[in-house]
Amino acid sequence: MLILPRLLKKEEDFVSFFNLIFSFVFLILFTQIFQLIFGTTMANVFGGSNISLFTFELEVVARPTDGIFIPFLALFGGIYYMILGKKYFNRNYLISIIGLTLFSIFITATRSWLISSLFIFGSYYIFISRKKITILKRFAIPIVAALFLIPFVPIIYQQIDLAFQRYETVGLLLQGDLTAGGTLKRLDERAPRVMAKFYESPIFGWGFGDEGNKYTDEHVGNQNLLMQCGIIGFIFWFLLWANFIVKMQRLNKLITTSNPYKNIPQIFILMLIGILFIHSSAQWFDYLLQFLPGFTIIFLLTFASFVNKKALEEEKLLRNFKIDNLG
Repeated sequence: MLILPRLLKKEEDFVSFFNLIFSFVFLILFTQIFQLIFGTTMANVFGGSNISLFTFELEVVARPTDGIFIPFLALFGGIYYMILGKKYFNRNYLISIIGLTLFSIFITATRSWLISSLFIFGSYYIFISRKKITILKRFAIPIVAALFLIPFVPIIYQQIDLAFQRYETVGLLLQGDLTAGGTLKRLDERAPRVMAKFYESPIFGWGFGDEGNKYTDEHVGNQNLLMQCGIIGFIFWFLLWANFIVKMQRLNKLITTSNPYKNIPQIFILMLIGILFIHSSAQWFDYLLQFLPGFTIIFLLTFASFVNKKALEEEKLLRNFKIDNLG
């Protein structure tokens, strides 16, 4: 919260940051494939964490989620620079990054992350992108190539098949099955337990003492936030979200179409909504922020502040130029 705004001040700082993030997308995808092939994480090979598995019927789908924050940030950055009129990255490179991030998140078999990522990219493609056909064409070749090659790699093919089965359980949830075919305990077990404690102290919540920690469950983010800080504390977070969305929307309306930052504020709104999707099943917003969610949230706010400043500066220059020409 204190360091990021002081480290990332200029446009070049953010370009360098995303250049680093984009580079690591390839490494994350490599470590995911390593985990699928060898059945253990690369971190485990070097003495780190153990593999996380999710049992689906008689099969086992790996959950290569280590480093998932990197492709998630890269997706945001890729879309940002696709919209920005300034050519810091090659467009084919950005499309490749976006495609790899979606694939990387897909093979984690993590529903909230994929829903969030597809929402962000889908909303950009449908409502913001002005080159839909071009983007579709550039995605078509690698997708066709992947469809042809993946069946020849049995381990990856099996992971994709099992991941699809896991994602299909969302349909059961929409049909009213709160367990999503027995794969989800958040709505029928976890949430009621947390909410039962919340109702005992709904105004101020239970805080972060021993009593609150007995019932804390980060798998139900909104309910857990309510239980921890009550209605009063939850309102502060809601005001932050609402204020962020309103300010970004006002900025987008204020700047003209000739401004290179036009429509950029909308991506920040989509990113926040996407984070809220993930937060509902894995708590991000918390008065005791964990490092990775906390870093991502503070980075989003820092970046939004920078864009707000730069967009207004560009708009002022454009309007002064127009007035000078009229004069």
